[in-house]
Amino acid sequence: MTDTIEVLYAIVRASIFVVLLVLIGTTVIAALVRRNLGSAPIAASIMQARNARWLRALAIALIGFVLLRGIFQVLSLTDADDPLTRDLASAVLFHGGWGTSWTIQLVATAALCAWLIGTRSGAVDWIATLLLAVITWAQSGMGHPHTNRWHGAWGRMLDSTHLVGAGLWLGTLVLIFCVALPVLRGSDLLPSLARLVRDFSWCARVGAALIVITGVTEAVVYSPSLTLFVQSTWGRLLLIKVARSEEHTSELQSHHD
Repeated sequence: MTDTIEVLYAIVRASIFVVLLVLIGTTVIAALVRRNLGSAPIAASIMQARNARWLRALAIALIGFVLLRGIFQVLSLTDADDPLTRDLASAVLFHGGWGTSWTIQLVATAALCAWLIGTRSGAVDWIATLLLAVITWAQSGMGHPHTNRWHGAWGRMLDSTHLVGAGLWLGTLVLIFCVALPVLRGSDLLPSLARLVRDFSWCARVGAALIVITGVTEAVVYSPSLTLFVQSTWGRLLLIKVARSEEHTSELQSHHD
């Protein structure tokens, strides 16, 4: 694998992760709007429409990134002396743990796009939420549980929970800024905004707690020793992320109190 392909592949994987976080955030925002904006139906309608546009755009973007991931995965396993063949591509994309997860994610993402386009409204409903859960679960089959020593359902549950926690916190935060704040302006809407932000603080605290718990567990499971974990770049970055998550959880608690 050339350096260029390696960099592009890393960008694609990171893009999928970011898109999934914000997709999870769309489901949270939809629930927060239904819960807190009953007294402001016009603002609620506008926010739901904005959230639906984000959901459709993200679903379409995700299917493109998933396809690119498959292409780069095949290319990453192809050497200059080992030309690309149909059998190799088929073996990578449709067989084994990684290939099965990639296929499920691609099919579920295509189904999500078709459902959102077919329903026209693009609103978050139970079918869209179910498909997003399948997409998130499939993502865990192409990460740590696929390559490390903690395989199977427990490892995938850990990885999926970590992703959901980040979506509850960071993914929803993105949509607070992009969907809620542009609409909930003016003194008459400040009570609705306050209620929405208050409920988001609970989601963010739960998400941050999930990140800390799963992050620490992953560090214990996937690191050969504590010394190597602390000395590695991955370990130091994880410690920083966990510390920041704990700091943010404390800040949310103090603001809420």
